[in-house]
Amino acid sequence: HKTKEREDELARKVIEMVKERDLQDKVEYISFGINFVEQAKRLHPEAPVYYLNGDLSPQIISEMGLTGFDYHFNVLYKNKNWVSEAHDLGLKVNVWTVNKEEDIQKIINQKVDFITTDEPLLVKEILSKQ
Repeated sequence: HKTKEREDELARKVIEMVKERDLQDKVEYISFGINFVEQAKRLHPEAPVYYLNGDLSPQIISEMGLTGFDYHFNVLYKNKNWVSEAHDLGLKVNVWTVNKEEDIQKIINQKVDFITTDEPLLVKEILSKQ
């Protein structure tokens, strides 16, 4: 069972490991845990940090000082203005895991920054026709 203390320790150990290996410029942190992303931002403030859970608006993500969010694509279907709101706030938007052609096209039309997919060739093909 996750506790705040365990998440704090995990964040500290992960960031310590990243810094020991001099990988600060090569990592981005993502988590479903609100406490973890807060700790990652506090301990490694220059690193990109994204929240995954889908329950926070772009305004809240911005107020937390995060880089952006990485939500399941259905979250953006339900909250159609979140991509433009996020971009207006200077946030990055990633979606996961988009595999069907129809969904890929809808997500591309929403102008997200990144797409996580198991079908990269299909995404590339659709993008090449834009």
